[in-house]
Amino acid sequence: MIEPRGWNTGQLAQGIAFIALGLAALLVRADVEGLVSVTAVGHALFALVLIRSSSGRGRHVEDRDCRVTLATLAILGAGETLGAWLCWRGSDPDMACWFLIGAGFAVAGSIAAWREEPGDVTFVAQLMFHGFVLLPLLAGATQAALAVEVTQNVPHGAISTNGPFLRTGLVVGSILVPGLLVTLAFAIAMDPGAAKGARKTLWNVLLAHEIVALVILGRWVAGLR
Repeated sequence: MIEPRGWNTGQLAQGIAFIALGLAALLVRADVEGLVSVTAVGHALFALVLIRSSSGRGRHVEDRDCRVTLATLAILGAGETLGAWLCWRGSDPDMACWFLIGAGFAVAGSIAAWREEPGDVTFVAQLMFHGFVLLPLLAGATQAALAVEVTQNVPHGAISTNGPFLRTGLVVGSILVPGLLVTLAFAIAMDPGAAKGARKTLWNVLLAHEIVALVILGRWVAGLR
């Protein structure tokens, strides 16, 4: 039996749930607690969609595009995990949470890529999203490198997550947030399977979840100005 095109009841429920999450992202406090609570609910919705779609046949990584996506997300996730470890070592649990949130999205993206091949726009959106999350690590690495050059000594402890380079990197990132939000939304709108009645549900849910998380991250960064 061929299912009709368009949104079914399950997809409508998902849409309503993410609209509610979006409103929550605008209303909750832009801090660690607000970020963790909203992203936890989003990941739970992603898990429910994954379980619901697991009744079909699982896919195997056979095409090059999927392997490239998995490898890219693994590298980005490793960078975010490193950033979380360095921040935790440097007694900065808030920034450690920032990076762990990004690493969680890298894991979810890998799961989605295993089940559904992402489109080109979706792949670019993932690069931009995780690049935004990694900005503090790049800023901290720059700051540490300059400290090495000045003192001719390797700084003791972790990469510092405080200072002008971190603040500058985050402020620059906040300027990029609107464009990133548009890119994520565009990736959902350009779902290549929509015209064939076979939407990439997992990727659409993950992209919507990233939009919600990005709203809170952007508000958090804006508070540092």
